[in-house]
Amino acid sequence: MLKSFKKNIIASAIIIVLIGLMIFFHMIMYKSEHLIAVENVHTRQDMDIAYQVMVYYYNQSITGKMTKEQAQQTTKEIIRQMVYPDNGYYFMFDYNCNMLVIPVAPEMEGQNRCDANIRGNVDKDGKIIFKEFVEVAKSQEKSGYVRYYGLRPRMKNLEDRKEKISYIRGFDPWGWAIGNGYYLEDLHQDVKETGLYFGLMFGMFIMLILFLILVNVYPLIISSETLNKYINHLLKRNYNFDVIESKLKFFADCFEYIKIIKENKTKKSKEKALGFDKNFFNF
Repeated sequence: MLKSFKKNIIASAIIIVLIGLMIFFHMIMYKSEHLIAVENVHTRQDMDIAYQVMVYYYNQSITGKMTKEQAQQTTKEIIRQMVYPDNGYYFMFDYNCNMLVIPVAPEMEGQNRCDANIRGNVDKDGKIIFKEFVEVAKSQEKSGYVRYYGLRPRMKNLEDRKEKISYIRGFDPWGWAIGNGYYLEDLHQDVKETGLYFGLMFGMFIMLILFLILVNVYPLIISSETLNKYINHLLKRNYNFDVIESKLKFFADCFEYIKIIKENKTKKSKEKALGFDKNFFNF
């Protein structure tokens, strides 16, 4: 029975740890998905600002206040100067994959980004990145997210490409599109910090559980083992249990009388109060 009790305690502790681990990993996954969803919203909102610049100068051109070429050139210059927090930038390209604006790599402007032979146009999964961009820009929705692997600004080694999500929005009147995005590793850092926090909390929780088991259950197990050994010892010896029972009853009566004496604050001697027989204890 005692062994079964020990096994139940160990099994309960293991189940608690497993449940805690499941909760921990669920929270980490939720945190990661939540951060991506929030960042996608922010990226789309940032895009709305830049897109309105393009719409504004397009309207200037169709009302005759500017020529089409002037409107397009002014739009490119403004977009090139626009930035947003965390080193965010916008890039522009046309529906033929020609790069129009990319502030962090101006040497790429004028290149055809759908040419698979040009270095960096294909990500490590074999995806022609700007081909995907154009498809999104020309889709019925005229906008959407693209997930791929790209180089960070000023990085040259293709082995250093990082996973990125870009938001693309097309502008049919000019056959242009504009994009922005973020690198997932920036979000992963937040997830790591969150994981460290929850990991510490989980570790403290497990330590608390083990401490409670140690303080409350372990002494009970030890006491049970001691009692079990004592009972086995008694069973192995030839004791007269009727006599032992009567002696134990006598001790119980003694303690009861002592309690009464203490409560009544009597000064009578124990021998007189109990009729003590000193030879009574000889087994």
